[in-house]
Amino acid sequence: MTTNVKHPPQGAGIIGHRKIIQLSLATGCAFLLNLAAFSPFFTPDSFHYLHLSLHPVAGDAHPLGFGFFLLLAKYCADLLHLDFLVLVSLFTISTTVIAMTFYDALPRESTKRRPFAYLFFMLYLLLLMPALLIISSAVWSESLYWLILIFIGGLLFLKPKRPFLRCFLVLLIAVLCTFLYHVRYEGIIVVPALLSTAIIFLCRADKDTALKFLYAGITSVILIASSMILIQKTFPTVNINNTMLIDGLRTSMQCTLRCAHPLFENKCDQPDAYEPIKEASCSDITLGHVQIGAPLAGTLTFSGLLKEMGIKDTITWLFKAPWKYLQDIHTRWGMEIGRFDMRHPNLNASPYAGIILEYYKYFNYYLTGPSPLFNALHVWIKFLHFELKAYNWFSLFGIFISLFFIVTSRQPLTVFFCFISIGTLLIFSYINPHVPFRFLIHILLPCFIGISLNKN
Repeated sequence: MTTNVKHPPQGAGIIGHRKIIQLSLATGCAFLLNLAAFSPFFTPDSFHYLHLSLHPVAGDAHPLGFGFFLLLAKYCADLLHLDFLVLVSLFTISTTVIAMTFYDALPRESTKRRPFAYLFFMLYLLLLMPALLIISSAVWSESLYWLILIFIGGLLFLKPKRPFLRCFLVLLIAVLCTFLYHVRYEGIIVVPALLSTAIIFLCRADKDTALKFLYAGITSVILIASSMILIQKTFPTVNINNTMLIDGLRTSMQCTLRCAHPLFENKCDQPDAYEPIKEASCSDITLGHVQIGAPLAGTLTFSGLLKEMGIKDTITWLFKAPWKYLQDIHTRWGMEIGRFDMRHPNLNASPYAGIILEYYKYFNYYLTGPSPLFNALHVWIKFLHFELKAYNWFSLFGIFISLFFIVTSRQPLTVFFCFISIGTLLIFSYINPHVPFRFLIHILLPCFIGISLNKN
């Protein structure tokens, strides 16, 4: 009598060890680079998050998730008597994101004969990694958002066999999707990305994959809706999201249509009143640097705004807004990087100057300034962003690549992350047409992760 014994494929152990070595090297490189570049700084958004973590009932438009993360880190620092714990938490999160994306960018043995793999790696080193290193130094929600998104992708990769574990996995993914939304509002795009991926693989007769993404999407809808109701009942003054949404839509429509359809009081035929909108960037209009007057009375509600626009102009806006967004650029670099003097932080730019005193001991304010590596990266990104508009061009390229992989890829995570990339562009262009380079990274990074996971 003979028995069939299954042996692991020859060389499987070597491949496994190679992956561990590559991941270790990527983590080490990310740690050293981030350590050399990390120079914590604050912008007005940072102060909003710091304020929100301590006074969430103030009606701040920023999402609560990152603020409460900072508050939790502060409490842990107080409990353990480790003042540097808040800073270490931000550093650890950003290092993990950089390490994982760096590992994804490394050319694999199976792709060593594909020139695209090496081009992909070079683009990461020259374009994405410098941006991640710069962004990670700010007290912003970006790094935490990307870490949760990567973790969700890792969970979607799992295929537990027991029904209980499958249910638990779906619930865990939905919980993370809910938290992701409360870290950054754009995280809501994860839900349609899950449902769209389910539809794609249902059409491809991959029932198991389709159901996993479908159940995760439906559960996420339930949890996000429930959390929004709970937050509204707990913090009533946070209910400014509807006004913020309508204001964003109106501004996006005006930026797209310009003088063809005025939605604000100042008209194009009024001398010296509305003229700047013809040449101004959408970022300046969004941030209020262009005086276009108060919104028309009929556009203060969603239904009134659509009625004022009409069907033709609404369709024109829907088609043109994403491309207008990718053509725009935010020229006020100081708003993104802040006045980088750690001895005198951006206090004057914040309406919550007193809040920073409560976090004062958790950040080192006596540094002489940014690190030499940060300064070099800062100059490099300014050249890429303002001189070459590289992030705009590669974001546009990333959208077309995402569409291609959604149609052709058999890897569910590739399709999922490509949907995230496209959805992020749509959210920004329709609701928040402000174009700092870090927003363009939000469009690029999911596309990059999705392509790196593709195994056609």
